[in-house]
Amino acid sequence: MVVLSSRRLRAFNLEQMTREIRPEPSPEELEAIEEALARLTAAPPDPHSAWWRAGLAESLSEGEEPA
Repeated sequence: MVVLSSRRLRAFNLEQMTREIRPEPSPEELEAIEEALARLTAAPPDPHSAWWRAGLAESLSEGEEPA
């Protein structure tokens, strides 16, 4: 068991930041930067493949739902 003397800090959150880039990028560069930031903050894709889902469905009894 690990015991820490300090409390857990809040997770890093980009939504609380204000974007300021100097020198000001061109509209195309700004769009690319904003798209990259959106990808970084987006929810991760589902790591389970169709093959994994088929195996899970095969192992469930009739009427049982996956967790």
